[in-house]
Amino acid sequence: SQSTSIQNGETAFILSQHDYLAHDTSNFTNGLVAYYKLDENASSTTVEDVYSIHDGTLEGNVNTRAVSRTGMIKRAFDFDGTDDAVNFGDNPIFEFSNTPFTIEAWIKQDILPSVDGSNHMIFTKFKTTDDEREFRFYVDIVTDTLAFSTSTNGGIGTQTVIKANTNLSAGTWYHVALTKTGQTTATFYVNGVADGSGTVG
Repeated sequence: SQSTSIQNGETAFILSQHDYLAHDTSNFTNGLVAYYKLDENASSTTVEDVYSIHDGTLEGNVNTRAVSRTGMIKRAFDFDGTDDAVNFGDNPIFEFSNTPFTIEAWIKQDILPSVDGSNHMIFTKFKTTDDEREFRFYVDIVTDTLAFSTSTNGGIGTQTVIKANTNLSAGTWYHVALTKTGQTTATFYVNGVADGSGTVG
């Protein structure tokens, strides 16, 4: 089955089934699905959803203490870019690609995708085998910009990819967000400012 995962070093990760969180914090909990502070520093692999019940499991390391570092806001997870991730399994609560939603995170990259030769995944519901490619929110390997891909039937040939405008820098904290309104329009935000949009499936 698919797995949903976080794969970059975010201090906080927010998922919502509304389209306004990226630019309006007055309705923060209205429609909120999950909120991950990623500030655990313990001998456990559990990554807590501090708002609801959708906890994840740290992969690639022995416990959260091993990846805990000083972050933009208190603590953050520092992932190695190889096998470290937070896995949420095939949770149906994250099957929202056809509805309005917002994904937000704080990220800082030690090295850019164009340098290390791989896309930097932020949040995905994606499996490269069995045609289970639902969506990916990531930093693009070619442009070093935010990117979002969806697939109408899970196949690689049916993927739609849109990209933001700003080339991100290494060693800098960014607040990044993706907001989807209606059925097809998605907008990127970098540090609270709209940074391009496009049509997705």
